[in-house]
Amino acid sequence: MARVVARLLTTILILSYSQTTIAGPYEDGISANQKQDYGTAIRIWKALVEKGHMEAQVGLGFLYYYGKGTPKNYKEAARLFTLAANQGHTNAQKSLALMYRDGVGVPKNLKETFKFLKMAAEQGNSADAQYELGVMLFQFI
Repeated sequence: MARVVARLLTTILILSYSQTTIAGPYEDGISANQKQDYGTAIRIWKALVEKGHMEAQVGLGFLYYYGKGTPKNYKEAARLFTLAANQGHTNAQKSLALMYRDGVGVPKNLKETFKFLKMAAEQGNSADAQYELGVMLFQFI
């Protein structure tokens, strides 16, 4: 019985380890970004953005927004956040809303601010968006 349990535990350990070491291109971009190898992250994520990869759109958007490995480009960040926001990415929705609120990379537009904050808040997993939406409603109602 002890041998069976030992083999079972060994098999589980091997399987769980092998699953955590398997990475795809997006994860390779995350790894490069964490190592501050922004050029590699940009190259990887650009290829994924062309395929409509939502998480890569957000990751690349933040690199453009903060100027990591590339000059700051708020317009390109807004374009990428818009792609992801329209696919339902709450962080992209919230970030884009704040860009519209402040007129960063896009014209100031409270209607768009409200639209994207509402999208993020309605998904229920963005407390920041819910808070910002509440503040906005309090100020304008």
